[in-house]
Order: sequence, then structure tokens, then C-alpha cells
Amino acid sequence: MFVSATIAFHAHHLQKDSYSPNEPFIFSHVILNEGLGYNQTTGIFTAPVSGLYLFVKQTCGLPDRLLSTYFSLNNNALTKTLLGIEDYQTCASSQTIAQLSKGDTMFVTGSGTSSGLYTYSDSWPYFAGALINVNF
Repeated sequence: MFVSATIAFHAHHLQKDSYSPNEPFIFSHVILNEGLGYNQTTGIFTAPVSGLYLFVKQTCGLPDRLLSTYFSLNNNALTKTLLGIEDYQTCASSQTIAQLSKGDTMFVTGSGTSSGLYTYSDSWPYFAGALINVNF
């Protein structure tokens, strides 16, 4: 028996420019949410099915701000990204592949007080993911 599941999401535009440590960044403009795994109110993706997932993110900081952002899988840090250059707005993107069980959560957050996030462009800061392979 062949079973197929389409799980994919893409959200952009950070809701605010400052977050507490480990607080999920909320990407409030959802342009794709197949499988309804991403919650635009909380910023958290919850795996609707067990499987192998690919996640990508891009975060941007204002000039003279040093920011560390990362993926959080069930509140455990994965794939940290450091950004910040004097006198320039900077953006950094990263990706991770992770095995998730149904109900596991993934979100983007920062390891310190994340103030100075660039929120003014609809498409620059984003969080997206897709199911690569279903586990049976």
C-alpha cells in the first residue's frame, strides 16, 4: 500500500523586532501551509506525521547588532547562526534536516535577547519546511 503525505509550509515577516531568549519567532505572513503544521499565532511547526523533514530559515539584523538565531527541535538547539556587521543590515540563512515524530515541534528562536531583528521586508526573514520522507 502506498501512502503519500504533503507537508510543507512557508511563512515570512517577523511579527516584532525583539524576542526573549528561547521565545519562538513568529513569522506571521503564511504563504503556504500544506498539512496545517505551522501555527502563525505561535510561530511553531508541529509535525502532523512522523518523518524526515527539511527546514530553512533566514533572519536579518539591523546595523551594529550581533544576533544568534537557531532552530529549536522540542526546545533543543539545532544549527545556530550568528549575524551582525557594523554599519550594515545583515541577513543569514541556514537549513537543517531532522527526524521528527508526530507531535514534535520546531521553531526559530534566539539564544539571547534578540533585539534589533529586521522586520520591515515581507520576504527577507522567513521560516519554511517540508516533509521529505514519511515514516511508517
